[in-house]
Amino acid sequence: AESEALINLFGMRCVRGFYSKTWQLRDNSVSQMLKDLDDKIKDRKPEDLMAQVFVPCMQAISSNANEKVLKVFSREVKLLLYIIEKIDERSKGVFPRTLRAPLDLFMTQLATRMGDNNAKIAIEANDAMCSVAGHKHYGNEVIRIALKIPDKLKPSAYRPVLGILRFILSM
Repeated sequence: AESEALINLFGMRCVRGFYSKTWQLRDNSVSQMLKDLDDKIKDRKPEDLMAQVFVPCMQAISSNANEKVLKVFSREVKLLLYIIEKIDERSKGVFPRTLRAPLDLFMTQLATRMGDNNAKIAIEANDAMCSVAGHKHYGNEVIRIALKIPDKLKPSAYRPVLGILRFILSM
């Protein structure tokens, strides 16, 4: 169902690339989504935007949150921030409930990425968390998610804690 809505929005080729094992195809697909999103928003009625555009995009982004390639990960974060910006333009002062679950999932995964072994991905995740933490309707939830220590943390695992400390220092 998630893929169907995405296929209806961006087409089969773009969605296949998005879920491909080849990072270049994933990168091209995310770039295409970023480029086409404005047109897709303009083509839809305001009452259809949530179900036909924003929710499928958020679900797709959250399903790809463990991206290992920095370039693709950075574009996915840009897509997320762009979607949040577009939602803000259309919302009436309240963050939509239908987007809370996929966004919470992505933010939880992003919070764990703040302690990633790849320092550039950790920095990108931290920057994204800080950007969304400034959101007027969703920011407090992001801060709560970012400060939560992972459940399955080994005593020797210090990177997630360093990621949380880095987030606190950059606020």
